Order: sequence, then structure tokens, then C-alpha cells
Amino acid sequence: MTTTAAPRRAPLFPYYPALDGLRGYFAIAVLLHHFSGNDWFGGALLLMPGFFVLSGFLIASLLIAEHERDGRIDIRNFLIRRAKRLFPASFLTMLIVAVLWNLYDLRFPGSVDPEEVRHNTNMQVLASVFYVQNWYVATGPVWTTFGAYFYPGAPGPSPVGHFWSLAVEEQFYLVFPFIAVVSLGLLGGRRALAVVIIVGLMLSVGLAPTIDGTHGMEKFYRMHRIYVGTDVRAAEFLIGTLMAVLFSYPAIRQWITSSRWVTAAGIAAMTLVTYWVFTELVISYWLYERGGFAMVGAAFAPLIFSLTQSRGLLVRLLDVRLLRWIGERSYGMYVYHVVLMTGLWGPTEGWPVVARVALLSLCTMIISGLSYTYFEQPIRRGYKPWQRKAKKVPA
Repeated sequence: MTTTAAPRRAPLFPYYPALDGLRGYFAIAVLLHHFSGNDWFGGALLLMPGFFVLSGFLIASLLIAEHERDGRIDIRNFLIRRAKRLFPASFLTMLIVAVLWNLYDLRFPGSVDPEEVRHNTNMQVLASVFYVQNWYVATGPVWTTFGAYFYPGAPGPSPVGHFWSLAVEEQFYLVFPFIAVVSLGLLGGRRALAVVIIVGLMLSVGLAPTIDGTHGMEKFYRMHRIYVGTDVRAAEFLIGTLMAVLFSYPAIRQWITSSRWVTAAGIAAMTLVTYWVFTELVISYWLYERGGFAMVGAAFAPLIFSLTQSRGLLVRLLDVRLLRWIGERSYGMYVYHVVLMTGLWGPTEGWPVVARVALLSLCTMIISGLSYTYFEQPIRRGYKPWQRKAKKVPA
């Protein structure tokens, strides 16, 4: 007796390998910035809007494509897929931090009282479990975000301090699918979705708090609030979703994927972004004026569009095996790297910066590589870690 496998559906959205290379570039800059004690690539954290825009673009593209193919969006299936992608590495990290940071004193050298650090870490872990960590740090001790930028003697980062960005991203995943369902199914389709996105973008930028009229510590606290606030950072995701709506029209997609103007705009955007990485700081005041982070996010739009082309200078630069490998594992690298950094900073105190960066980079790559192959992917794809072939499921 023979059985015939059910035909596999075509992927909802094409795979563009250079976008994984872009993730790899982002990850390298952010990790080296953190591992060097913020000495290298001072503007690396300005790449976070790029992560957010790219996430909005890919997620919205998948949802629009699903609606075009099936006439509906399966929100439950979408959320399950997101959970399988995001939860394994993040929850493993939170478990490790909850255990080790309560058993041992793993503060940065010269940090504040160990009990205060332990309490704040536990509260951040708890907030991270429910993906509201950004709002906890927005109202918690101001040094938990970037106090060391202003005060060199301030405490080092929390081992889960970077989970603010995961919280913002997860909040987007929980809200936007419902916006897509209503707009695409009830309000008239892609044009209605574009209108809703534009209104949301205007509200995010127009109603955002700013540092205008603030001074001293008041300005510092306001910057802290702007940096992690979902209402502010939502604009970057919405820019990506608007890109997805445009990209879903075949004629526009054809032009984007073949136009030399898009290629040139992408090169200009990459040049600007790289300039920012080397010359700016995440505490540059212009970012905290109304629309500052949204403007940075908009700069990534032509760059991302240019990487959907089959050839071109940027595609050749970013579609390389090492960058793709890092990009595919960039989520795990991002989740694990701050934990490794905070845990190993004390033992490596006094080391040359290059040696510490090399050790932390090697540890991060090994751990994230093993996690991706034997922990994250088996859960995401539905196979045993010791099996050689994965069960194919929609990403």
C-alpha cells in the first residue's frame, strides 16, 4: 500500500536571503557595541528601528498574502507560529536569569546594592514573562535603560534589560493581526488597511512625548520614557506594515524589485545608516524630538526594498553565507548576549577590550548556534532534536 503526501502549499511570501544578511549586519553591530562597553559603533542602537521596520514589513506581508490566498487570516495559527518562534529562547533566558541571579552576585563591578539589583532583575523577569517589560522599565529605576551613557559610574545593564524591545514587538504581534483582519475583511481591503496604518502612524508621531522644554534629570527621564514606549516605537513597525501594503500590489512590487532608482536609494540609505552607526549615539537629542525614531525607521525603507531585488551591490554585499547564518540566528544572539555579557563582565574585568569582545562573541555564537539547531528549530518546526530532517511547517 502506498500513500501520497498532501501537496505543500506555496510559501505565503518569498524568501529574500539578503534580508537575513541585513539582520546579520544589525546583530554584529549591536553585539560589538554592547560587548565593548559601548565604546565601539556608538550609534549601533539606531539599528533597532531597522529591526522594527523589517519585522513590520515581513509580518504584514505574510498576513496580507494569507488573506489574498485564503480570503481570511487565521489569527490563532499566526499567534501559535509567533510563540513557537519567540518563546523558546526568551523563556529559557528568563529561567536561567531567575535562577542564577538569585543564587549568585552577578552584578556589574561597582554596581549598586546587590539586593536592589536582585529585586529589579526579578521584577524585570516577571514583566518579561508577560511582555510588558518596556513599561516596567519606563516607570522603574531610570538607570535600567541607559544610565551609564550619562553617568559612567551608574550600574550596568540588567541581564534582561534588552527585553524591552521584545515586549514592544510582541505587543505589535498581538494587536496588528486584528487590525489587518478588520481592515482587509470588513473595511474594504488593502487600501483601507493603508489608511488605518497612516492614521496610526500620524497618531504615534503626533501624540508622542518629546524632550521639548525639559532640563536636567527631567529630560533624562523623558528620554527614558520615549525610548521604550510602545506608543512611540509603534511608528517604526507601522512604517514596515505600510511598506508591505505597497509591496503587495504586483505592479509596485515589480517596479521595486527591478528599478535602478530603488537600488540607488538603498545604497544611499545604507550609507546613511552606516554613518549613523559610527557617528551618532542613542542619546543624541534629535532622536527624542517628535518623530525622531520614526525618521530613522523611514530611512530603512529603501534599504529593505532594495534587498528584495535579485541582484545589485547591496544584495551582493549582504547575501553572503556568514551574514545569513548570523541573521538566521540573530534573535537568539540578541536574547542571550546581554545575559552572557552581564554574567561574564566581572570575571573579565581588566581584560583588553578586544579580548573581552572576542570571548563574548565566541560564547554568544556557540550558544545561539546550538540553541537554534537543537532547541528553537525543533520546537518551531515540530521535530525531535536528534532527527536529521525537520517537519516543514509555515514559518
